[in-house]
Amino acid sequence: MTVSEAHAAAGEVAGLLQALVCAPSPNPPGDERAAMTVVRDYLGRVPGIEIEDVGVTPERPMLVATLHGGAGPGRTILFGGHIDTVPAGDGWTREPFGGEISAGRLFGRGASDMKGGIAGFLVALRQLAARRSEWCGTIVAHVVPDEEPGGQLGAELLLKSGRITGDAAIIAEPSGLAVFRAQKGNLFATVTFEGRSAHGSTPELGDNAVSHAARFALDVEQRLAPLLAQRRHELVGRASISVGTIRGGVRTNVVPDECVLTVDRRVLPSEDLEQATSELSRFIDGRGVVTFDHIGAAFETPAEHWLVQAAVDVVNEVRGGEVPVGGLVGSSDARFYAAGAGIPTIIIGPGTMDQAHVPDESVDIDLLISSVAVYRELALRLLGAGR
Repeated sequence: MTVSEAHAAAGEVAGLLQALVCAPSPNPPGDERAAMTVVRDYLGRVPGIEIEDVGVTPERPMLVATLHGGAGPGRTILFGGHIDTVPAGDGWTREPFGGEISAGRLFGRGASDMKGGIAGFLVALRQLAARRSEWCGTIVAHVVPDEEPGGQLGAELLLKSGRITGDAAIIAEPSGLAVFRAQKGNLFATVTFEGRSAHGSTPELGDNAVSHAARFALDVEQRLAPLLAQRRHELVGRASISVGTIRGGVRTNVVPDECVLTVDRRVLPSEDLEQATSELSRFIDGRGVVTFDHIGAAFETPAEHWLVQAAVDVVNEVRGGEVPVGGLVGSSDARFYAAGAGIPTIIIGPGTMDQAHVPDESVDIDLLISSVAVYRELALRLLGAGR
């Protein structure tokens, strides 16, 4: 790529990300049409690409874009990313949907998590379309809705419909362009505590459900959390548990007969999900009734896998130095590809987790520009003629 071509590509990816940021897609409420229109319009100008909308409602479009290499059959490589964001929230000093560029950063909700990654692999896809004679096989790009609350109307539907198939997956979640080859899993549980109501002036006649829940919350913090913190994984850190919400009582002068709290348990790739759910149930030990609202698997792709090795080589070449290999401490749609479909999966994106969900969210423009080269060169490495 010449200097002028590189300069044009830099302006292209920044401009595309600005357009994506300026097309709000907060979830809730969950309406990605404006942002998906930007994606669809961009992909519509890519020669030879096949675009399909497989969303379940008009408000929740989901695009699958397929590009075939010109050098014959070969591997199928998947790129994936979600177009929904959390709501803008308060505390901004800049327009959350303005796409402002200042001091080498592009600002706006979704810039880091993860419209920047989507912009990067879309521009790389256009460049790869212009070089189809150099690679074989197939590239499939998934741009999905609904990741923020768990992916039920996005990547999970792709998995259930059999559309997540291929030889490797690259998910463009925030990693600072480090190669993440692992991700924590998560269990979200609801625990309901029962009591007996009574007048607030005679609490001894009742059984306070809030008190039961409060004692349980302290027990989680004092006994279970320290136990889990002893379990460590080299890429994603410690196992953890926390109480997220608590709700109980109807009036100040009524002893509450019910209290409900929710628990967030983060699971390591080295832990078993069934054992984690059983462990939590045993800890509750009949004090409350537990239901598991969400179970997301952890994953780890081996360091010696050809996908990881190729990604490390490419990122080091593009960035000009040793880039760390790590893991995602949060959760993402990558689990549907790795644990769900059994596809070797990595996470590489220009955003960073410290910018996810915060006021004045932004992405480093140098990392954004570099992501295009990383995605392009990784695809060429994996799909080069003869692969």
